[in-house]
Amino acid sequence: MKEQEENKSFEVQSEGVQDAGILALRLETERLVNRFRVYLTGKIIETTYDEETGEPRSTELTIAKPKANAQGVHFLLNFFESIVNPQTVQGNLINEDRYDSIVKEIHLGLIQDIVNNMYLWDIKEDEVEPLINNVVNTIALFLTRPIENKERESYNQTIRHQETNSISNRGGFANVLQRGGV
Repeated sequence: MKEQEENKSFEVQSEGVQDAGILALRLETERLVNRFRVYLTGKIIETTYDEETGEPRSTELTIAKPKANAQGVHFLLNFFESIVNPQTVQGNLINEDRYDSIVKEIHLGLIQDIVNNMYLWDIKEDEVEPLINNVVNTIALFLTRPIENKERESYNQTIRHQETNSISNRGGFANVLQRGGV
């Protein structure tokens, strides 16, 4: 019986870790930012392991032409990260009208920045529109998450689920107390 109680306790902890992992995954934006970095730079990091020592070795590989020079990549990546981050996704866009307004502002601002600097940043004319569309479409999809506070409400459901499991699956010492003490 004691072994079953310990297993129950372990299961509850495991579920809590899973719920925490889900929450962390929902807040994580680094993968999206890294994908955008690869898109802009045309470079990936490949990790290989030394056959003799087993030590990891990272190598930067060029897989495509960069969309801009270093200055342009720096600006565009900072622009992207200023919007696509865990703090933004936890925000609250009051309604879809506000969302539409923000996306429009982002789109117009990005057009102006890229068109004004395309020669300084070595962006080819035929790359301007696809670049802008890629950035704006990704940001627009990302910003759907905080519309009407739905993202934070879903966090509460995740946390509530974890708390419910913890309370309903108590084992060990809690059961001893319910049976009248030690």
